[in-house]
Amino acid sequence: MFTVTVCVQAKLPAQTEVVTTEDLMAHLGKTSVCVCVFQNMSDAMAVLPKLSTGLDVNVRFTGVSDFEYTPECIVFDLLDIPLYHGWLVDPQVQSMVASVGKLSYNQLVEKIIDYKHSADSSRVLIRGRTTDQDHQ
Repeated sequence: MFTVTVCVQAKLPAQTEVVTTEDLMAHLGKTSVCVCVFQNMSDAMAVLPKLSTGLDVNVRFTGVSDFEYTPECIVFDLLDIPLYHGWLVDPQVQSMVASVGKLSYNQLVEKIIDYKHSADSSRVLIRGRTTDQDHQ
């Protein structure tokens, strides 16, 4: 079970004494509503012990702050700490850009394993060599 708290920042004229339901609903539609889910804090507390041994983050190769969301990311989100990595595809190597696309690290590993075990030899080619040739 988790609790949801809705915090509304309302700006009404100082002379307002009564707010009708219709006025409130109209105002809520225009007001930014902050929904604080305490489940996030519980999730973050479960991740904290992992900080001393490492975190499971799943990078995307499209930018230094591009990640597939994992539970470990919530700690950084809650503390408003930006998370960066340096695993980028060289944009000048178009074949690599096309192969990697917007895949995350885990998705790319799955794709490589799938291609490596494929009976279709055309799927095993990476930049003109088979994956087996890359590792020899």
